[in-house]
Amino acid sequence: MSALRDEIGADLVTMTTGSGAGFAGYADIPRAIQLGDSSFAAFSVNIYSNQIGQNIDAHEFGHNFGGEHNPEESPVNPGDPPGEVSYPYAFGHYSNADTGGAFTTLMTVNWPLWCGGGSPPCTQPLLFSNADIVCAQCNGFPAGIPNVRENAKAFVLTAPVIANYRDRPEIIFASSFEQ
Repeated sequence: MSALRDEIGADLVTMTTGSGAGFAGYADIPRAIQLGDSSFAAFSVNIYSNQIGQNIDAHEFGHNFGGEHNPEESPVNPGDPPGEVSYPYAFGHYSNADTGGAFTTLMTVNWPLWCGGGSPPCTQPLLFSNADIVCAQCNGFPAGIPNVRENAKAFVLTAPVIANYRDRPEIIFASSFEQ
């Protein structure tokens, strides 16, 4: 897989399979991206048979871009030093039924617990946590907390690094399809 990645210049690689071991996906997280080369953290696996909704691919790519789960479900905590967390604000966000929001962003996991099971039902808009966005599906609430839960802010910093993981060859299709 690594040789093919190098040959075609793929910055990120994902594999979708039909079965897994009790999880919906797995992705590397470039937690030490500020400290040097993180191109090893460019792989994800999506389990097609376990996909919850249609958002697993986006969620796993979010990890590849440095996105963390909501802090309650993350192995690291806001404020941890570089290398422990990609960025101290790279966490998913949710607002539960108690606060009136009842939504989760794409990096939030175990969302039925965090939504509180109230009414209206919890929604998951197709967006990553971003304090600058207020959307209709967020019931008028911001989709993040400034400098605390902002996947999008981390992605802006991570995207240019990822875009340079591999050099692009001068071909469009590795199979010579263009001929």
